Amino acid sequence: MITEETLVANVKKRDEKACHVLYNKYASSVYGIVCKYHKEEESRKAVFEKIFLKIFNTISTYDSSKSGLFMWMYSIVHTELRMEMKDRE
Repeated sequence: MITEETLVANVKKRDEKACHVLYNKYASSVYGIVCKYHKEEESRKAVFEKIFLKIFNTISTYDSSKSGLFMWMYSIVHTELRMEMKDRE
Protein backbone atom coordinates (compact mmCIF):
# COMPACT_ATOMS: atom_id res chain seq x y z
CA MET A 1 0.00 0.00 0.00
CA ILE A 2 1.31 3.40 -0.96
CA THR A 3 1.40 6.15 1.64
CA GLU A 4 -0.46 9.40 1.09
CA GLU A 5 2.86 11.25 1.14
CA THR A 6 4.31 9.06 -1.61
CA LEU A 7 1.11 9.27 -3.62
CA VAL A 8 1.11 13.07 -3.52
CA ALA A 9 4.82 13.23 -4.38
CA ASN A 10 4.25 11.01 -7.40
CA VAL A 11 1.17 12.92 -8.54
CA LYS A 12 3.20 16.13 -8.29
CA LYS A 13 5.68 14.47 -10.69
CA ARG A 14 2.72 13.72 -13.00
CA ASP A 15 3.23 9.98 -12.61
CA GLU A 16 0.35 8.45 -14.56
CA LYS A 17 -0.13 5.49 -12.22
CA ALA A 18 -0.23 7.77 -9.16
CA CYS A 19 -2.76 10.04 -10.86
CA HIS A 20 -4.98 7.02 -11.50
CA VAL A 21 -4.63 5.90 -7.88
CA LEU A 22 -5.56 9.37 -6.60
CA TYR A 23 -8.54 9.54 -8.95
CA ASN A 24 -9.76 6.05 -8.08
CA LYS A 25 -9.37 6.68 -4.37
CA TYR A 26 -11.28 9.97 -4.24
CA ALA A 27 -13.52 10.19 -7.33
CA SER A 28 -16.62 8.70 -5.72
CA SER A 29 -16.37 11.02 -2.69
CA VAL A 30 -15.91 14.09 -4.87
CA TYR A 31 -18.71 13.03 -7.20
CA GLY A 32 -21.01 12.47 -4.22
CA ILE A 33 -20.44 16.04 -3.06
CA VAL A 34 -21.07 17.37 -6.57
CA CYS A 35 -24.33 15.39 -6.78
CA LYS A 36 -25.67 17.18 -3.70
CA TYR A 37 -25.50 20.50 -5.55
CA HIS A 38 -26.28 19.49 -9.14
CA LYS A 39 -29.45 17.66 -10.04
CA GLU A 40 -28.77 17.34 -13.77
CA GLU A 41 -26.40 14.54 -14.80
CA GLU A 42 -24.85 16.62 -17.57
CA SER A 43 -23.87 19.48 -15.28
CA ARG A 44 -22.64 17.02 -12.62
CA LYS A 45 -20.18 15.48 -15.03
CA ALA A 46 -18.91 18.81 -16.32
CA VAL A 47 -18.38 20.22 -12.82
CA PHE A 48 -16.81 16.97 -11.60
CA GLU A 49 -14.32 16.97 -14.48
CA LYS A 50 -13.51 20.64 -13.90
CA ILE A 51 -12.87 19.98 -10.22
CA PHE A 52 -10.57 17.03 -10.83
CA LEU A 53 -8.61 18.99 -13.40
CA LYS A 54 -8.22 21.73 -10.82
CA ILE A 55 -7.02 19.19 -8.25
CA PHE A 56 -4.42 17.76 -10.63
CA ASN A 57 -3.33 21.19 -11.84
CA THR A 58 -2.90 22.61 -8.34
CA ILE A 59 -1.51 19.56 -6.51
CA SER A 60 1.86 21.33 -6.33
CA THR A 61 0.31 23.75 -3.82
CA TYR A 62 -0.74 20.98 -1.44
CA ASP A 63 1.05 21.19 1.91
CA SER A 64 0.50 18.26 4.26
CA SER A 65 1.55 20.35 7.25
CA LYS A 66 -1.55 22.51 6.75
CA SER A 67 -4.22 19.87 6.10
CA GLY A 68 -4.87 16.31 5.07
CA LEU A 69 -5.16 15.53 1.38
CA PHE A 70 -8.92 15.01 1.37
CA MET A 71 -9.55 18.23 3.28
CA TRP A 72 -7.37 20.10 0.78
CA MET A 73 -9.33 18.51 -2.07
CA TYR A 74 -12.61 19.30 -0.30
CA SER A 75 -11.67 22.97 -0.14
CA ILE A 76 -11.21 22.93 -3.92
CA VAL A 77 -14.54 21.16 -4.39
CA HIS A 78 -16.29 23.64 -2.11
CA THR A 79 -14.72 26.67 -3.81
CA GLU A 80 -15.51 25.41 -7.31
CA LEU A 81 -19.11 24.60 -6.37
CA ARG A 82 -19.59 28.04 -4.84
CA MET A 83 -18.21 29.69 -7.96
CA GLU A 84 -20.40 27.48 -10.13
CA MET A 85 -23.51 28.40 -8.14
CA LYS A 86 -22.61 32.08 -8.29
CA ASP A 87 -22.21 31.86 -12.08
CA ARG A 88 -25.67 30.27 -12.37
CA GLU A 89 -27.35 33.17 -10.55
